[in-house]
Amino acid sequence: MPGSSPKPSLLLCVYRWYNHLDPSINRDPWTPQEDATLMQAHRNFGNKWADIAKLLPGRLVLHLHPVMISVQAQCSKALDSYFMSFVTEF
Repeated sequence: MPGSSPKPSLLLCVYRWYNHLDPSINRDPWTPQEDATLMQAHRNFGNKWADIAKLLPGRLVLHLHPVMISVQAQCSKALDSYFMSFVTEF
């Protein structure tokens, strides 16, 4: 039919299941323990996100890198304010 949208491919259906619909996906906010596990695993494995995801059951591979960037930014901001407290004392 003209104007109708094409049926989603099998690959798209599989992608949607594993990355959005699977009930085993943990959608809760990240805990500090998970943040620490993520940072330590990144130090050990580098950018091998699939290997890191095995240490965090229920978390998606595609969410690991953005969460890690966010945690690094928070740590950097906290570290900057910590060092700035010493600068303002002198």
